[in-house]
Amino acid sequence: RIFGEASEKNLYLSQLIILDTLEKCLAGQSKDCLRLDETMLVKQLLPEICHFIHTYREGHQHAADLRASASAVLFSLSCNNFNAVFSRISTR
Repeated sequence: RIFGEASEKNLYLSQLIILDTLEKCLAGQSKDCLRLDETMLVKQLLPEICHFIHTYREGHQHAADLRASASAVLFSLSCNNFNAVFSRISTR
């Protein structure tokens, strides 16, 4: 558990940096370089990204940014790994 307003803000900002970096890496990836290990990593990454989207805290100033950034990562994942993303959606 994070205590203090400054600590919580720093946590949100660090998560935003990680999500933005991940989205940029995924957006620059070509479809030709997909491998089996990457598909497995995508399947492990999807629940974490969905967690960011679903744990939206109303009223927190960085929560909307965090959700938007996680949505951008999900979009980038679906561009190159649509089957894994669609499989997750269909099982829900």
